[in-house]
Amino acid sequence: MYTFKINYRQLSDRFDPKYYDPRSKTIIDIISKEYDNVSLNELAQTIKKGIFEIPASVYLNEGSIPFIRVSNVKHLTIDKHDLVYIPEEWNIKNIKTCLEPGDLVITKGGTIGNVAIVPPWIKKCNISQDIIGIKLNKEVDPYYIALFLDSKVGKIQMYRVRTEQLQPHLNLDVVRNTRIIFFDDYRKLSESVKKAINMRFQALNKLKKAIKIIHEIIDINVKDLPSTNLWFIRNQQISNEFFTPAYYYPLYVHLQKRLEKKFNTIELGECCDIIKGIEVGSKNYKKYVNSKMNDVPFIRTTDFVNGEINNYPDFFIDRTLFNKIKLDLKPDDILFTNDGKIGLSAILVENDKCVI
Repeated sequence: MYTFKINYRQLSDRFDPKYYDPRSKTIIDIISKEYDNVSLNELAQTIKKGIFEIPASVYLNEGSIPFIRVSNVKHLTIDKHDLVYIPEEWNIKNIKTCLEPGDLVITKGGTIGNVAIVPPWIKKCNISQDIIGIKLNKEVDPYYIALFLDSKVGKIQMYRVRTEQLQPHLNLDVVRNTRIIFFDDYRKLSESVKKAINMRFQALNKLKKAIKIIHEIIDINVKDLPSTNLWFIRNQQISNEFFTPAYYYPLYVHLQKRLEKKFNTIELGECCDIIKGIEVGSKNYKKYVNSKMNDVPFIRTTDFVNGEINNYPDFFIDRTLFNKIKLDLKPDDILFTNDGKIGLSAILVENDKCVI
């Protein structure tokens, strides 16, 4: 249990204890007294929340205007998985929250305080009601602002003043009043972020081309395969291992038959070792804002981002516990989700240290 006390003279118009937590209050005081700082509102043209009401029935699977939701906002980037689109007329109707590359988004509901910069592969987009969109003044460097807001100092400011009735929530005034620190060499950090985002953009393009090549080699038009909501199978077709109807779905069955007819195939287990992740217990979770430099990311199904892992996820674990677990994960190992968002994959690269 963590406890602290304050003098009644220190009380303001907030009565939630976390607002007075000395761990965060000390940081806020240091920002205010020892550094040149300005509010985010002073740096922005507009800070607005997204479309309040939009029915899921208008979502499109591709094309038109990308619609950013909480699940798409990851560490300084947008995750393409589960990205939906809205018709142009809905974007025009809500043109005030239309964003472009270089604009910022912050999650204000659900998992709060996640920050991303709209990447170059999104020409324009719109945002849901649980997202705050930020258009900065032209002379302001968006890459540094995004990095600062995504740092512990930025997140602590937002976590401190969030409201929490049924679930955590940020309001616009909180975000507008977030203090931004500037120092002499901040543009060097900005260049690093910009370079990383551009490299990620190039990587996504190469990945897209590689997937296209695989589709061309396989050359099976999925649309030609049978797809129905009603099917039947004979007794002799039933496997001893699988009794779920979905296993015998004609689309899956016919695709497998065509692959086996056209190519020499093997089962995945014949060419690799497959291990499961572990559960370390919620008592061992550390929030990012409370983690130490040598703590290790705890990767869950929500931490797969465009073919890689999020190295700044919601939770971390202590390095001592990580060393005890001894999960033998190495660069070029593949991670695959078997629960939640089933079927996502990511590949580990050099310097990725994590528990799954």
